[in-house]
Amino acid sequence: METESHDVTTVQPWIEIKIGTNNQIVRFDEFVKEMESLGSVHIRQKWYPAFCSGLEFSLVIKVGTWLYNACLSGIAYDLMKTGVKKLVEYLCKLFAANSEDMELQTLTLDYDETSIHFEGLSAGKLSGLAEFFNELSKHMEWLHQHGVKGIDKISVPVYGEDLEQLEQSDATLKDYDNFGADYFRIWSISYDYGCNQIIYDSQRQMLL
Repeated sequence: METESHDVTTVQPWIEIKIGTNNQIVRFDEFVKEMESLGSVHIRQKWYPAFCSGLEFSLVIKVGTWLYNACLSGIAYDLMKTGVKKLVEYLCKLFAANSEDMELQTLTLDYDETSIHFEGLSAGKLSGLAEFFNELSKHMEWLHQHGVKGIDKISVPVYGEDLEQLEQSDATLKDYDNFGADYFRIWSISYDYGCNQIIYDSQRQMLL
């Protein structure tokens, strides 16, 4: 089903929830029903090692609109933030019903031209997720003005080799807490349709 909002046409999101074969998530069926209010939900089973708690899951949400155009359109951007607000609300209820071992291993919001990918989301980071999208339009406009165009992927947080290079090149980030307080601060951005990559400090609005 398609809906039109002035200059932007959106398609009902396609939602994939990946759970383990040993799923122990309390209130999972209620969560699925809530997510069905946001789009078409599909459940996929995923193998996890035996030592896992059964409280791991992943989400992929495919949104049928162009992210950059949506950020420029006030109405479409408000609709996007409303959808994220509901997503965070449903996730908060799910996390509250389970133990602190629960983890949203990956969350991917896949727009027509850009995917936004998060790893290792815990209950304490959910409020930051809503704030990330509240501020997204501002950052997308700044990046576009500074030559970062054709963004195909934004990854949060930065870790691995990207983090090592970052800490070596910028001494001010030696205490950067990528999976803690600074989770949403640094973005790894693939742009020029995958031909280039840059690190962005959203707190200082600075390319690194």
